[in-house]
Amino acid sequence: MKWLDCCAFGILTCPLERQEVHDLFTSNGMPNVAVSEIEGETVLIHFHKPNDKQAFLSAILEWVEDHFQVLREWKQGDGAYNRKCWIQLKGVPLQTWCRKFFLSLSRRFGDLIKIAEATEQKVNMEYAFMELLTTAKSPISWEFNVDVKGQKQIVKCTEIHESYVQKIPIVVQNRSFKDLISLDSSSQTCSKKTDEEKASALSRRN
Repeated sequence: MKWLDCCAFGILTCPLERQEVHDLFTSNGMPNVAVSEIEGETVLIHFHKPNDKQAFLSAILEWVEDHFQVLREWKQGDGAYNRKCWIQLKGVPLQTWCRKFFLSLSRRFGDLIKIAEATEQKVNMEYAFMELLTTAKSPISWEFNVDVKGQKQIVKCTEIHESYVQKIPIVVQNRSFKDLISLDSSSQTCSKKTDEEKASALSRRN
């Protein structure tokens, strides 16, 4: 359909009514776009011309990043069946542990919505976690090889429930190694004082 050439596919960061999405574009100087709801937080943005759409998608706009998890060209299959899911990756080589790798991998299944904070902060590098929008109807389960300097390593992708990701502890931010050493020293000092207080109390009893 030619009219789809003028459309962009979007996933909102939070639920908004169709009129609210349109008002968002209007308040940012784009009153001539039209908005269609698809399902959940997914929408279709209609532009007058393909060139208008291309210019908009190529621009880096802060308000777009604030309100859309995904905003891209419409693709065959968009709107037919889309669902969100979390993927657990086991065996990701440390040499490939970066956003570019995860983004490339996500395209095999759909669109990357976000990478888990624990994965971005490298809390546990045995597993990596990312949220996707996919058209796959069956739970995702897949293995593939990653070539690292001539050596092949197997990476396993398994779909998991979101509640499992929420249980992963997040490392304390904005705290340097020196700060952590200071915390450790403080805890040891407190422990030492506690032992001395116990000994003093015991001597008073005697």
